Amino acid sequence: MATDRAHPLPSTNAPPPDANPFSTARVRPGAIPYEFTAGQSLAELLATLEAHGGWGQIVGPHGSGKSTLLRYLASALEERGRRLVWFRIAPGQRNLPELPKILQATRSVQVLVDGYEQLSWWTRTKLRRYCRRQSAGLLVTAHADTGLPELVRAEVTLARVQSLVDQLLVGFPPLVNSADIRRCFERYPTNLREILFGLYDLYELRRRLGNADERT
Repeated sequence: MATDRAHPLPSTNAPPPDANPFSTARVRPGAIPYEFTAGQSLAELLATLEAHGGWGQIVGPHGSGKSTLLRYLASALEERGRRLVWFRIAPGQRNLPELPKILQATRSVQVLVDGYEQLSWWTRTKLRRYCRRQSAGLLVTAHADTGLPELVRAEVTLARVQSLVDQLLVGFPPLVNSADIRRCFERYPTNLREILFGLYDLYELRRRLGNADERT
């Protein structure tokens, strides 16, 4: 059961009749809430991060909510007055050519890297050196351990998926049920993003079939 939620939660306003609660606009990183598992909380994670000088890693498989949690933590850090420097690493990107220029004026800020493991070993080494030299924090997401202090190991659980789907369905016709959610979870047990894509297709199919029945 979740002990804390990211914000914003999905709107409770009545959706258009052709809307899908699992559309990309609603489930992209930063749009959906991140739910902490039992024993976790935002305050705890921030305290742990501070104890490590702003250094940490969020580790988990593709689609497990790492980017969502990183954005949630970034928002909380910004509210606390920290200046943020973001690096969103594109697939295949290995270098940060603007690294020296960007970090020259970033003393005592929080550096955030989404997709850290895609960078080359040498680029990661340079980034860590710059952050130490500038007294900057370094918080990253990665699929596997990168040697930074582990802040969170993101996991996809059926309970977490069910809770998220319940929130996304607020105000929408209940065209998917717990059995549907379980089947999608069993098909993609480590990838929340693929689960939500699967539910999108199922919801869309049933919505269209329902509309077709109404016209006949």
